[in-house]
Amino acid sequence: MRTKLRRPKKIWSHPKTDPASELEIAERLNIPTAIASILSKRGLNTTEKINRFLNPTLQQLASPTLMKGMTQAVELLHKAIVEKQTIAIFGDYDADGITGSALLYLFLKEAGFKVIAYHPDRFSEGYGLSSQGLNILKTRIEEEQGGYLSQGHSSHRAPQEHSFHSGLHSVLITVDCGISNFNEVAEARKLGFSVIITDHHTPPERLPEADAILNPHQKGCTFPFKELAGVGVAFYLAMGLRSHLVNKQYWTTETAPNLKEYLDLTAIGTIADLVPLTGINRILTKAGLEIIKISKRPGIQEMLKNAKLDAKTIIYASDIAFQIGPRINAASRMEGRPDISFSLLTTKNQDEATILSDKLETINEQRKALTESIYEEALGYTESIMTESKNSIVIFKPEWHPGITGLVASRLMNHYYKPIVILWQSEDGYIKGSCRSIPELNIIEVLTSCSEKLKSYGGHRGAAGLSLEPGNLKKFIEAFEQEVSAKIGAMELSPQILIDHQIEIPVEVLSNEFTSQLNRLQPFGKGNPEPIFSTFQPIFLENTRKVGRDSMKFTWSNDGTEYRGIGFGFADSIPEVLNQKIVIAFTIQTNNFKGREQVEIKLEDFNLNTTI
Repeated sequence: MRTKLRRPKKIWSHPKTDPASELEIAERLNIPTAIASILSKRGLNTTEKINRFLNPTLQQLASPTLMKGMTQAVELLHKAIVEKQTIAIFGDYDADGITGSALLYLFLKEAGFKVIAYHPDRFSEGYGLSSQGLNILKTRIEEEQGGYLSQGHSSHRAPQEHSFHSGLHSVLITVDCGISNFNEVAEARKLGFSVIITDHHTPPERLPEADAILNPHQKGCTFPFKELAGVGVAFYLAMGLRSHLVNKQYWTTETAPNLKEYLDLTAIGTIADLVPLTGINRILTKAGLEIIKISKRPGIQEMLKNAKLDAKTIIYASDIAFQIGPRINAASRMEGRPDISFSLLTTKNQDEATILSDKLETINEQRKALTESIYEEALGYTESIMTESKNSIVIFKPEWHPGITGLVASRLMNHYYKPIVILWQSEDGYIKGSCRSIPELNIIEVLTSCSEKLKSYGGHRGAAGLSLEPGNLKKFIEAFEQEVSAKIGAMELSPQILIDHQIEIPVEVLSNEFTSQLNRLQPFGKGNPEPIFSTFQPIFLENTRKVGRDSMKFTWSNDGTEYRGIGFGFADSIPEVLNQKIVIAFTIQTNNFKGREQVEIKLEDFNLNTTI
């Protein structure tokens, strides 16, 4: 029997604003007052800040030379192209790592490098550099260079005719990984690789002894924006190399590769990795979304077609987040085959793109079904062990699919608004897990405090992975709860909903004219969420009815005009809102129905307390 979902009670927040200032800005910039109000609540309260936000340009990008390690990285690659070395790319297996690898692979090939790429099997190799992957890359390079072996075996070619001098001589570039792989980087260098790490994860105190490290978070890095995704760091390496080779007259400005053509991959990886869409990420993503629609990559166009996005006049960040990103991740999650998605993004053959995209479509459908099944099971199990006094949830089932647990952990975290750890048992006998945390709690700090119970861990503030010995499971669960409780303390934890603007009547915001102005604030995502509106006075929802598995459709009538809306996951709330005046919080979505754009309400929350 399916467990009834409980919708978390949200706290509505109405930040104080200066209406007179907002009105003055609206008149000066010729924008609706509601838009000025939204911008003001996001700290954009001067003409200069607003113009920069509304009109981001690639000219506003920070120089790649500000990134620590860039000079060493581009000089190493310059030397490699002169010596005709093969470049080996070792990319992470998620959408961020795959798009970043594809970007560098395609850019370096266009630049004239010989390039090979490798992505690990998340099940057998795990996250980050692996000894298995390094040796596969080494063997591939040796085979492609005519069989000249690092042990000094003879070859039909003399050593000076290729990149090997005394053994393997190649550059290894990591993408979206490597910053914590101290031992593996040492192994790579022992194999003969010069190593460039490109990563954006939190660096450990002891950094790997690489030849160059690009990570905005490393100590001493003067790069002004710290929130790049892995693909963003990869893009900056391409940007730095392009500039360096132009300066060295390897190219002219006219003959150098056009970096704008790589922004489609940059946007996809940045959005999929859920980094803040502010600052440089906003510039890269906004420009990249414009490229995606006209991208010459057949793999991207096939994914758009399968996701039924090809007919859209505009591709939004939400389309990438909910449609394209999951497809790219599906092959790795379900089969440990990130190479399928990498091949799809890098192929120039239309027939191959169609075959690969259709294969991803099938895998993604399997992923969705399995995610739902495990979520229901995990939800039921959690309900059986939950107590009001517990501040965390740790659940374990040996046979849970490791590629799905992160998705399930995210859904459970949103459902209960507590830090979640979902554990399974891997073939090597270790218990491994996916962690997701609420915004108020840094999950890495918690895991660090529990590190004596763990074999390994790593990740971001809000998401992490871990492994431990089976004998430490009970100790870890106790320690995790203890550390979470200590860090949370007496805080009252509830999800927050920030109301950007209250409206008197729907026509204020539910029109094509207003949404065209609202879309200037795109792309929406972390750091720049979709603006949430609320009604000033309580209203009646009409024609409420269940659609799909758990959603509610409704209408709102005002002055003879009927406005349509939907509340995803709100089907159980239909009895509460029938014939009841409520205050609603909502976002605005535009649907393309039979070639016509229609503005609709997307319900975010409602409250029976009409004094809010």
